[in-house]
Amino acid sequence: MDNGIDDNCDGINAYSPQVPYLNGPAWRIPGRIEAEHFDEGVQGIAFFDLDDGNNGGFLRNDLYDHVDIEKNSESANIGWTSKGEWLEYTVNVTNSGTYDINTNLASGGSNSRFQLFIDGNTIGGEINIPNTGGIGINQISPVPVSNIYLSAGQHVFRFEITKGGGFNLFNFDFVSRNGSETAINTNKNPEGTDVVTSIFLSPNPAKNHLNINSNSKINEIVLYSLVGNLVKQQFFKPAFIDIFLTVT
Repeated sequence: MDNGIDDNCDGINAYSPQVPYLNGPAWRIPGRIEAEHFDEGVQGIAFFDLDDGNNGGFLRNDLYDHVDIEKNSESANIGWTSKGEWLEYTVNVTNSGTYDINTNLASGGSNSRFQLFIDGNTIGGEINIPNTGGIGINQISPVPVSNIYLSAGQHVFRFEITKGGGFNLFNFDFVSRNGSETAINTNKNPEGTDVVTSIFLSPNPAKNHLNINSNSKINEIVLYSLVGNLVKQQFFKPAFIDIFLTVT
């Protein structure tokens, strides 16, 4: 049994096993993953950061966390990045298929690269990071890795800096090329309060029927058309939901 203790040493070496952020569910793919919501764990298990402490001073300022997270006007981002640093995220791919992965970042230079991994295996090649005009939230640009096949089920996704650094990392968008489903992962914590919400919608686009599944408590759903017209509003007793809506 893995009890967090290494018995093959003279003393006791306690460590934190790797689990999804806030011990919640794995991030659903397709969907968005915020960069600062990497897995719980310790240095060398869920992440690797070269300097001590959280230079940004925002979120996750516990004993074991070295990752540099700073608050921005919308949420948070990873900063003070350097070659050799990496972050891991436990994910759940809902359906096997081909996906595009957009790494959303801001960079003031063009001398950095990163590599993506699934379960320790590289996906795509080393990716050059372009100069997006600066490291602010208004300079964010998606850096795509396209046509990646992902099998259904739980996996560990890793982002690793292989050259340079000095850019800010904001989030990852996993976009299905199958065009049949959409997942929305939202973790908004501008005040330091962590709230985990994962919503899964299918099919997408929807015509007469829409399946909605959530792993967080929701008490109201409001649907609008693409031109902004109200299509449906429905209230629920606050609960985890798995519903089937008929849209007329």
